[in-house]
Amino acid sequence: SAGVVIALIFGFLAGMVAPRIYTEASQGGIHSIQDLITVITGEGGLRLTQRQVPYELEVSYSDIVLDEARQEKKLIILSQNATVPYEAKKAGLFGWSIYAQKKYMVLHGVGTYSVDLGQITSQDIVIHRDTKTIDLYIPEPELSVEYLPEDTEFFDSQNGLLRFGEMQITPEMMAELETIGKDKIRQNFESDDKSLSTARKFASLSVKELFETVLTKKVDAALKEADDALAVPVYLDINVIVGEKAPEEDRSEEHTSELQSLA
Repeated sequence: SAGVVIALIFGFLAGMVAPRIYTEASQGGIHSIQDLITVITGEGGLRLTQRQVPYELEVSYSDIVLDEARQEKKLIILSQNATVPYEAKKAGLFGWSIYAQKKYMVLHGVGTYSVDLGQITSQDIVIHRDTKTIDLYIPEPELSVEYLPEDTEFFDSQNGLLRFGEMQITPEMMAELETIGKDKIRQNFESDDKSLSTARKFASLSVKELFETVLTKKVDAALKEADDALAVPVYLDINVIVGEKAPEEDRSEEHTSELQSLA
C-alpha cells in the first residue's frame, strides 16, 4: 500500500538525512525530517522534494586575522608625555667641593606604546565556533621613548662657596643630556605600573576594535558575493589576551575546529 511505501522511503532516507539534521542542530537551527523532505502523492504516484533551509556562511576567520596582522605590523596604541626632574653636577676647580656647581633641570619627553602584530601566528588564534568567539593572543606592548631637548627647563645653579655666575651648558653636555634624557624618561615609564596597565588595556581595546571591524567587513563582502537568501552571516566576537600564549589544548581545538568547519 501507499502507506507502507511511504514508511519505507522515510526509513531509507533517515540515514541519509540524519547528518544534515545533526549539522543544522549543532548550528542552532533544528530541523526534522519533515522539515527537510516533503512527500507529495498524486496521479503520477509519489514524488519527493527537499526543502531549502538556512545555512551558516563559511568564512576563513584565521586567514583574515593573519592577513590584517601582517599589513598592520606595529600598531601604535598609546602615547604619553613625561616630565622628569634631574640634577646635573659639575666638578669644581682641583676637585675641591667649594668650587663645585649644580644645575637643576626638568627633562621632557614622550613614551609611545605599540603592539607588534607581525608576531601573531596561527597558533595565537583560537576559534570557538560553539560560542562564536575568537581568542586572540597578542604580545606585550613595547615602549619607545623620545627625549625633547628643546623643551628642557633649566633652573638657577647652586654655586659653591667661591663660584659665581650661571653654569654654561656646552654642546658636549647637551649630547650627554640626550642619552641621559632618554634613559631617565624610560625609567619613569617602566617604574610606573599604572602606565603599563593602561597600555595593556588600550592594546586590548584597540586590537579588538581593529579586527572585529575587519571581520565584519569581510563577512558582509562574503554574504554579498554568495547572493543567497538562505546564507546566514556569522559575526564572531574577539577576546584579546595580552602578553600570553594560547594553551596547547586550545591550539589543538582551533585547528580541529577549523578543519571540521571546512569538511
